[in-house]
Amino acid sequence: SLHLGYNDTHSDGYRDNNEYDRNGFTALLSVRPSGNNRLTALVNHTKVKAFIPSSLNQDDFDNAPTKAAFTWAQVMGFEDYHRTLIGMSYQTNLINDKLINTTSIFSTSRENYESRPFNILQENSLALGGRTMFDWRVDYGLNIKVGAEYFNENYDWQTYETNGGTIGQLLSNNEEKRKYLNVFAQSYWEIFSNTTLLTGINFNNTNYDFTDRFLTDGEDGSGDYSFDLIASPSLSISQRITGISGLNLNIFGLVSHGFSPPTLEETLTPDGQINSDIQPEKGWNFEIGTKGNWRNLSYNISAYSMQIKDLLVARRTDFDQFVGINAGRTQHNGVEVALEHDFYRDATTFTSFLNYTFADYEFKEFIDGEDDFSG
Repeated sequence: SLHLGYNDTHSDGYRDNNEYDRNGFTALLSVRPSGNNRLTALVNHTKVKAFIPSSLNQDDFDNAPTKAAFTWAQVMGFEDYHRTLIGMSYQTNLINDKLINTTSIFSTSRENYESRPFNILQENSLALGGRTMFDWRVDYGLNIKVGAEYFNENYDWQTYETNGGTIGQLLSNNEEKRKYLNVFAQSYWEIFSNTTLLTGINFNNTNYDFTDRFLTDGEDGSGDYSFDLIASPSLSISQRITGISGLNLNIFGLVSHGFSPPTLEETLTPDGQINSDIQPEKGWNFEIGTKGNWRNLSYNISAYSMQIKDLLVARRTDFDQFVGINAGRTQHNGVEVALEHDFYRDATTFTSFLNYTFADYEFKEFIDGEDDFSG
């Protein structure tokens, strides 16, 4: 099978210096050479040029909301980038539907040119990666998955002086290599009738290698930075309750660990040096809930509490300059409810639905220098 797609989007924008153009192409090919074996290939290319009106002060927002920020309008600031994603995946049946392997390789590339009031930015990135997973369907209701993925990205960027939107002298020239490795395992087990247990664990290793290629300023900010190995386990249990007329009820509980490594910008200070104090944010999530349906009513109700350590936030240090910092401990409590009801009349179905979210988030401890943002 072959799927092809093309899109072309244009917007004049509501504000000055707000024009937007986007073109995209996608091709998805799927081939079954034999039996349950399958080869899938994906190509996606996107081109965007977007002018940037930036932010307004309160007076302009109240009285002239369509105008662009003065400095951005002066240089007609914009972002112009191309991005390409290419991937291929092969799934093969190794042992009579008992053991299946899926292996993928992929590459992403991006070229970006951004004209700003304070400088001009050029970016180029190329990433290569691969992933393999074995799905073993054991007897007695047990299913085990194990696998690994590796991701290597080479990113280089330069900043230049801007002469009213025209490129000027070189200000900085940097390169960063980013490497990620994940090794994971997961099991799904129907331990009793209508009772299932899901367990899993992921091990992550992340490191960055930064090279300062602009040495005429007399400073070399090159350096390596790697994070400690992170283990993220998870455990969930689900119980299906039957025997009540018209009621399909599932009750579940979940405990899981998660993490998020800093982005490229967060690993660097505004002057391009390694931000050695930054750490990945890590947290535990506890969740209970129920989902199912009763006659024509479907529902999903859950309550959760996330305890996060080293939440990643941005501190503004200068005009359009930020540095990533870790915000101590945070607590995220919430309730989510989704209801949907279907009413049938002749050949027509009427559907009504209701979604409700309650979120109570706070900094349990966030002290930044002499400032205390706890609460």
